[in-house]
Amino acid sequence: MEYSRIQPEQVVKSRKSTQSHAPPEQLRRVRPKTTSTTDEQESAGTSVPPLEVRRLSWAFGETEVLHNLSFTVRNGEIIGVAGPNGCGKTTLVRLAMGLLPVGRGKVFIDGTDIGRWGKRALAQRVAYIPQFFDRTFAFSAYDSVLMGRHPHIGRFDRESPYDHDVTRRAMEQASAWYLHDKLMPELSGGEAQRVVVARSIAQQPRLLFADEPTAHLDIQYQLQVLSLLRAINRSEGTTVITVLHDLNHVLSLCDRVLLLDCGRIQAFGPPEEVLTTDTIRRVFRIEAEILHSNATGRPHIVARDDVAHA
Repeated sequence: MEYSRIQPEQVVKSRKSTQSHAPPEQLRRVRPKTTSTTDEQESAGTSVPPLEVRRLSWAFGETEVLHNLSFTVRNGEIIGVAGPNGCGKTTLVRLAMGLLPVGRGKVFIDGTDIGRWGKRALAQRVAYIPQFFDRTFAFSAYDSVLMGRHPHIGRFDRESPYDHDVTRRAMEQASAWYLHDKLMPELSGGEAQRVVVARSIAQQPRLLFADEPTAHLDIQYQLQVLSLLRAINRSEGTTVITVLHDLNHVLSLCDRVLLLDCGRIQAFGPPEEVLTTDTIRRVFRIEAEILHSNATGRPHIVARDDVAHA
């Protein structure tokens, strides 16, 4: 299975205007008005990691969910987060993007402590594809994608022709433009997921989190979503961090994988180095074989029927 690179279409004419528009001043990504290592490092010409986690721990009541996690994500990477159910993957994602308050430890987005980012400024940097999303409200698919532009629009301003151009391009890149006039409750699971991905593209983030984006989809739509994540990464340079359950998806998509178990980092590195038979046995408690696919040129994990015992 190979993923072809999806090129964004040329800017199309807005449905509200016949002229092309440069992005207005208000659409430029805004940093928080704080002195940060980001500004200092950029002025020095060094690369600022989009995400850095230092000694992060988190507990739900008396139950420790994450313990002393530290790692750094490089610009332009696709990072997979994998591990057994209940190991803290979703909690980590929610902490890393500011949806949960950080307890012990630190999370930095573009070199700035996440607590110092305003909500709007953070939304201009970070987008999220959730595991579950509400489709009960009768918004059109187009309006749902257009919502991705809201962080870039002033409180009392309306969407500009540029915002509509970005929205249409995002839907075209996600192969969802044909759905633009359909209501969200009318869409299938795969169609709705493409609309959610398009909304994230329209948001123009530097960092994209996805929490099990292939969950509950059949194999065709799973491959489409993975292809879209790779396309966003390649065409826009967006750093992608995605929770994945299928280890073969990790092998095919990710540059590195963060492997968790019991709230602790078990390994962090290239998937083919991390996902060994010994590690799979220790973390997932199963026996597996790693085969080499002549069709794809990549390793492929095959689980055996017998279950390993801890």
